[in-house]
Amino acid sequence: MKGAFQKALCVGVAAACFGCGPTKGGRVPETVRFGLSLETPNALSIIALQKGFFATEGLEVATTDYVSGARALSAMLTGAVDVATVAEVPVVAESFQRQDFRIFASIASVGNQHWVVARKDAGIEKEADLRGKRVATQQMSSLHFFLHLFLLHNRLSEADVTLSFRKLEELVPALVNGEVDAIATREPYVGEVADRLGEKVVVLGARGVYVRTQHLAATAAWLREHPEAARRLVRALLRAEDFARRDTAEARRIVAERMGISLSRFAAEWPQLRLRVTLDQSLLPQMEDEARWMLDSRLVPATAIPNFLHLLDPAVLDAVKPGVVTIVH
Repeated sequence: MKGAFQKALCVGVAAACFGCGPTKGGRVPETVRFGLSLETPNALSIIALQKGFFATEGLEVATTDYVSGARALSAMLTGAVDVATVAEVPVVAESFQRQDFRIFASIASVGNQHWVVARKDAGIEKEADLRGKRVATQQMSSLHFFLHLFLLHNRLSEADVTLSFRKLEELVPALVNGEVDAIATREPYVGEVADRLGEKVVVLGARGVYVRTQHLAATAAWLREHPEAARRLVRALLRAEDFARRDTAEARRIVAERMGISLSRFAAEWPQLRLRVTLDQSLLPQMEDEARWMLDSRLVPATAIPNFLHLLDPAVLDAVKPGVVTIVH
């Protein structure tokens, strides 16, 4: 998979409905530009698009795909899309610079999604062998934070490796070409390395070391101006949540096909995915921990942790399904 590619995919009610007033249910259709990062924690978004749940809710969704949530978030902040799907780490990183955007729903959490993939011919068979080796990942991302925790879990630190940063899509070529000895990455890139290097690589993980969360983010201004569109997005994702629970096999197939990964490989990851539309109080301490890491590692030019409570907007989800909001304002 190469870079963020701009693939406009319009999924909505029939074209005849647009420009001729309200839909059959009496609702005026709305258009949302949706920035979708292609990663498995976005399973509900992928299912909602494929099954037409956005259209059912009276939305025309123009989707642009991105290789990472950080790029989807950047696109949202620059006005290229209205809503972005993004993990919590890029949100934390951006919040040191600006706070005019909001998370208005969480759509997944997942453990054991990130891995260190290493070359055996570089002398790496186990975690301790990473000491002194060249390790690369995507800076200020969930992968970067995972790598930090992974090293600590194995009694190592970033100072014990030669750490470098590359774009997400550059990590696999760097490993394959021998420019680095190991990379911290995720699917579909883990599978790509395995396909290209086979038994020359070892995949290292740390169960439970990091649980990554996935969210919907938009500017505060967009949420003020389009509250109904935001509610319809959430309702569509709740439909997708119900579908994934009722028809797990079909849900897995849809996501694996959209992601371009083997069904068997994705089936192994599926039990780790918690696909629920929520907004949970536990997100606050998680983001604060990540902010401390960024400050301690001098990754950001700041001295204080931002006010993350200010970045969480429960109004949309509270209006649609209030029982799943546990944020205390």
